[in-house]
Amino acid sequence: MSVGKQAYDTGDYREAVSQYTHALDAAGTLEPQDKRVTDTLSRLAEAHLNLGEMAEAEELYRRALPLQRKLTGVDSEQVATILQNLGSIYQDVGRVDEAEAAYNEALKMRETVLGLDHPEYADTLVNFASLRRQMGHDAEAEDLNKRALALCQKAKQLRCVATVFDNLGSLYFEKGRLDEALDVYSKGRATWVTIGGKEHLDYAISTANLARVYTQLKRYKDAEPLLKETLPIFEMAYGQDGAPLAGYYKGYARLLTNLNRSDEAEVYERKATAIDALNSQLK
Repeated sequence: MSVGKQAYDTGDYREAVSQYTHALDAAGTLEPQDKRVTDTLSRLAEAHLNLGEMAEAEELYRRALPLQRKLTGVDSEQVATILQNLGSIYQDVGRVDEAEAAYNEALKMRETVLGLDHPEYADTLVNFASLRRQMGHDAEAEDLNKRALALCQKAKQLRCVATVFDNLGSLYFEKGRLDEALDVYSKGRATWVTIGGKEHLDYAISTANLARVYTQLKRYKDAEPLLKETLPIFEMAYGQDGAPLAGYYKGYARLLTNLNRSDEAEVYERKATAIDALNSQLK
């Protein structure tokens, strides 16, 4: 188990899957309700989840859920965590009714076990808000995000605070509430700096979103230095040929065009075209 955890903690999820699979095989002689079995199932599911292997993760969480209920009781934080993770999987694959049921159960369980002021309760609120927005219930999603924000701020959970600011920014942007989007994206960006500094990917994404609002407001001179700041971070995170990088290059090129810097814009357009062509060949 320790080798698997070490691999997981260093981001080597494929090795973590291998190690946890071996551990699960070795646990075959244990009683099903043994804590080591449920822990290994959940850790293996998490590793698959980080690799984007949703079907494998779902199957493992489903195996772990009844065992965890027997081990810690019907209502427990451990059961709520599995339910939330299942909800996240269902949401990602578009099974929104199942996601809603899982999130609702996790939310009620965390309210019972942890209370309304606990950061983990707020975490479930954030996921539920994302789902309700996906289902087209924007007003409810905004309310849930605001409730989560108040809890996260009270608990000084900065990552949760920054995430909710970004979620609200996205909602406001899409609704055309640009001044509000500008406000919360600015707050989110400042919070990400506190968490991980100015080289962190989350900071870059938040900064790019802020630049997008300035662009929509036609405040191109405000947007340009922000977007330019993010490009080296995205290049480091995605690699010089990473598919997501092409989108940021295209956005920067459009911004430069709006600033009448067409020669510079052309450079980034060519870079984006080259990345798109390469990734198209790899498919």
